[in-house]
Amino acid sequence: MAIMVGGGLVLAALGAAMIGHSQGWGEDTAPPPAAAPSSEPEHGPDGAGNGKPAPAAPREQGEPDWNGLTRMDVHGAQLPVSPVHGPKNATEQAASGFTRDIGGAALAAVHLATRVSPQVGPKVYVPNAERMKGDRTAFLAQVDADYAKARDASGLPEGEPLRIHAQVIGYAAPAAASSAEQVTVHLLSRGAGPDGGEVLVSVPVTLTWSDGDWALRTPPGGKWPGQSVTGTAGYTLFPGED
Repeated sequence: MAIMVGGGLVLAALGAAMIGHSQGWGEDTAPPPAAAPSSEPEHGPDGAGNGKPAPAAPREQGEPDWNGLTRMDVHGAQLPVSPVHGPKNATEQAASGFTRDIGGAALAAVHLATRVSPQVGPKVYVPNAERMKGDRTAFLAQVDADYAKARDASGLPEGEPLRIHAQVIGYAAPAAASSAEQVTVHLLSRGAGPDGGEVLVSVPVTLTWSDGDWALRTPPGGKWPGQSVTGTAGYTLFPGED
């Protein structure tokens, strides 16, 4: 089912249900399964035996390096931060410094899109929307309208941010992200639906490589075209979202 959502992208695509009470999306709910016992000798940092860990398996060419991934909180959204792919500079108000590859494009899509969501409030989404490529006037008008509607429903004072209760858990990105001037990353978001069940929404986010970093492009007509999906097949999940 196709969904046309306003300026809030994935984080607003799930509607008022995401602005209600927190569902704890993105939190670990169970420890990972224990590894099966092995008859092989343990290995060490040098790859030798004698009870030392084995060297890491090589990644496929172009595969993101998610080692050391952490998360930062932006009004309830847990945004992934990589020491390899960026952002190198990140505050609640802005994020920059992403690598020109799949990992950098995926993280740029998450961070930049979150900061133009109505949930973060006008103090954050206005300056970030003004840095977007494309028809910023139409986009910002849509975000303002979405914010006003949600703020009225929540009873918050003018200018106050809303709370984000959805989580971007994965992405699908083209291999061309390492060389193309423009790429589209499909972000997969998880949140609570109107009936309290889980809802997954995929939204295409287009980025342009400009002045040594990824820049977010406005969607046509100021509305993001979202797609309800039934599972995570075809998407790469961020570590911890399995």
